[in-house]
Amino acid sequence: VIIDSATYTISTHATIQGILRISTTQTTNKPKLLFNAQIILNNCTLTVFGVDVERGSVVMPSSQDGCFIASDGVSTLNLISNTNTMLVGGLINERYLTTGVLNIIARNCRFTGANTTRIYGNNTGQDTTHLVNLVLKGVTYSGGLESLSNKGWNIPTALRGNIIGVALS
Repeated sequence: VIIDSATYTISTHATIQGILRISTTQTTNKPKLLFNAQIILNNCTLTVFGVDVERGSVVMPSSQDGCFIASDGVSTLNLISNTNTMLVGGLINERYLTTGVLNIIARNCRFTGANTTRIYGNNTGQDTTHLVNLVLKGVTYSGGLESLSNKGWNIPTALRGNIIGVALS
């Protein structure tokens, strides 16, 4: 839990596993995670609640240039009530020569990036295979992303999962 409104710079690549939640007590001046390195999700559930995420200006290989990189296993990235700013690169990508299921859930978020931004993008070709499930609710786009038909979610059709919604009353 982050109790202030500072910016925290991620400058070291790291791999995380298990269940992790990053949240804040702030309601107006949110803290920010500034990514100049990557966090690799390996069989991991990561929830970022109320903390803004920004991709720094450090240039990484274009095939894996996100803040978060999906690796092997089943990983879930939950983004709740935050602003995600992509200056270069993207938010999440896949690790080369890995296979798994990637769930991306964004609720009440704003994504800001140029019309060349890939929030999600798999540039590793056929060497990486992740089934990707994308669930969005209350998401807005700005900075050029709003003009893209896929809004920066460059998920190949063959890798899209099927989410079936069932309403019980």
